[in-house]
Amino acid sequence: SEIFYDEAIKNGAEVFAHDPLVKFWEEKKLKIEKNFFDLEGFDIILFAVEHPEYKKLKFNKIFKNKKNVLIFDSNKVLSSKQINDIKKIKSLKYLSIGRG
Repeated sequence: SEIFYDEAIKNGAEVFAHDPLVKFWEEKKLKIEKNFFDLEGFDIILFAVEHPEYKKLKFNKIFKNKKNVLIFDSNKVLSSKQINDIKKIKSLKYLSIGRG
């Protein structure tokens, strides 16, 4: 996560972080949001930690009007059903690492 964050900032990205258990990322001096964002406002959504809240996300309801969003699952966070739902939405692209 730290390498991704550094590269994103270096390339001009605005980074927001969500974690239900962490309030502040000390090394990066970044406030961590406890409440969910309006996910339609983002170009890339990266899932790095498997929290139960993420398993409840219904992508087919969240992304009705948003265009060209990359969903990146870096740690097998999303369920097979969520992945299948994402792949059915033309405006979403799904990438992952750590899956066989």
